[in-house]
Amino acid sequence: IYIYYMQLDNGGPVGCGDTAIKINTGQWRTGDVAQDVKTALQRVFASRSQYYGNLYNGLYASNISVDSVSFKAFDGVVSIRLSGTYGRTDDRCDNSRSRAQIWSTIRQFSGVKTIDILLNGNLLGDILANDH
Repeated sequence: IYIYYMQLDNGGPVGCGDTAIKINTGQWRTGDVAQDVKTALQRVFASRSQYYGNLYNGLYASNISVDSVSFKAFDGVVSIRLSGTYGRTDDRCDNSRSRAQIWSTIRQFSGVKTIDILLNGNLLGDILANDH
């Protein structure tokens, strides 16, 4: 199971020229997509450090918990319910970095076609849509 952090300012497609880089958590996949997605996201949200080595964590100011994850293999929909607070920073690029970290972490699992994420009942994609 991998989680993603950001390599800053390398001309990549995310944020302000950044790239999502995968980090091996050392945890093996169980084959249960919902459980594996939950495990991966718990690891992403557990980190409160702004940097992991030289990689940036756009979610460092957030306090988010994974309440539930369901996966329907027949149509590839993963539905995720989160609670807590998304910590906005003064960096205008962090919303898109955070989105890349979360969505990249989920997309590593084969069969996932559609990602539906709610944070406190609101679409996380909408919360992260506006860099300020």
